[in-house]
Amino acid sequence: MKRHVLILLCILFFVGSGLHAQEDDKKEEDEKQGKFTENLFFGGSLWASFGTITRVEVAPVIGYHISPRFDVGIGGKYLYYKSNSLNYTGTENIGFSANIYGGKAFGRIVLIKNLNEILPFTLHGRLSSHVEYEGLNMPANFDPDAHSSRFWSHYYWVGGGLQQKIGKKAYFNIFILYNLNEKSTYQLYDNPTIRIGINF
Repeated sequence: MKRHVLILLCILFFVGSGLHAQEDDKKEEDEKQGKFTENLFFGGSLWASFGTITRVEVAPVIGYHISPRFDVGIGGKYLYYKSNSLNYTGTENIGFSANIYGGKAFGRIVLIKNLNEILPFTLHGRLSSHVEYEGLNMPANFDPDAHSSRFWSHYYWVGGGLQQKIGKKAYFNIFILYNLNEKSTYQLYDNPTIRIGINF
């Protein structure tokens, strides 16, 4: 009888230990999942300008805070472009419209985490550097030397700027970026260019 009780107690001990270990594993997994989602951020930019050249741009991004000072991310871009240019005599419209799309990958390093520590006025922002690769697929109107109806243009952006805090996790971003591949600017961007957006 005593032997049966001892065996029963041993079984209950091991089953209880196993259940407790499973609960601990689940808790640890939930904590990791929570931490992962907390470190994700979303955002991007919307832009529109009208005139001789019309541009409507949508550029969403998703990123991850690797550390408090280092972010990485990816994004997409769609750009509607329309030129209403006239020929040199002003008598013929030689403009065109185009749908441009592509993607990008970027990294940011926070150089100064709290600008309030060095400025004589209150500014809830930080100074960050930014590097980015962007590939855009565009029609041959942008490059007379293109060998097909569309081609890929490659941009290598470097620069930095201000990330102004506007919420618990939200920032308004304004960066000045320089394209290292000067040939790829075509008619799309000034070089350097100003990039405005948000992330949250």
